[in-house]
Amino acid sequence: MADSDPKTENGSGGDKPAAEHREIAVAIETLRENYQSTQRNRADHDAKTLLWARVAGIGVSIYTLLTLVIVAASTYSATQAKISADAARLSAATAQDTEKRQLRAYVGVNSEPIVLRCDACDDASKLIVQQECRDENSIVVEMQNFGQTPAYDTTVYINWQINQYGTELADDFAYPDTVTKGLQTSKFAMYPGQKRPTIHILDAQTVGLIRRARNHEISIFYYGHIDYRDVFDEQSVVNYCFRYAPDAGPKNHFPLCPEHNGPRPKR
Repeated sequence: MADSDPKTENGSGGDKPAAEHREIAVAIETLRENYQSTQRNRADHDAKTLLWARVAGIGVSIYTLLTLVIVAASTYSATQAKISADAARLSAATAQDTEKRQLRAYVGVNSEPIVLRCDACDDASKLIVQQECRDENSIVVEMQNFGQTPAYDTTVYINWQINQYGTELADDFAYPDTVTKGLQTSKFAMYPGQKRPTIHILDAQTVGLIRRARNHEISIFYYGHIDYRDVFDEQSVVNYCFRYAPDAGPKNHFPLCPEHNGPRPKR
């Protein structure tokens, strides 16, 4: 008996393995194509995503830059506006202050020599005993309003300071009013350019000081301050100071102190 042929045993089924191999190959090829297609799609997707990400990044950067520029411009404009407003206020304040300084009253001792008459310094019997003899022992100082507007409530304070002979007042001299609070005039008004003499009647004590200064025993200073109110209702105080020089001529008996003359700093 002849050997049987496997193909014949399976009849038409002999082609089944080959068919299965083809199906598997087709499936693998299909999977490969699908995988490649998927990879291409992913690459395209990633490329597009990267492109849009870059576009978005550029857009954000541009937006941020524009925002910073706008904020900086706005801040600069606000700063410039504030500077301009401050400058305008300062200019207005300066103009107002300049106008005040130009218009306000300036009261002080003018350049006329201080006149000293002291008959009792040579003859004690001529010391004041009656009202009509007052001018025989007096000091006359002339005040003047050098400003362009009136001065009100003008008051002159008069004091004497005794020093060792040949010395000047200390730099920090504070213009104290004496225990009697300084001789002072009654309040009066002074109009622009107006001059007004202030007469200080010498008592026995002051006459004695002048005698000692003439004998070079002491140095004496005639000082005080002028208080007044201007049209802007601001109070001013002007210091004055003169040193008695007994050996000088009549027009030079009271030279100005090196310091201690002029407006008193406001506190």
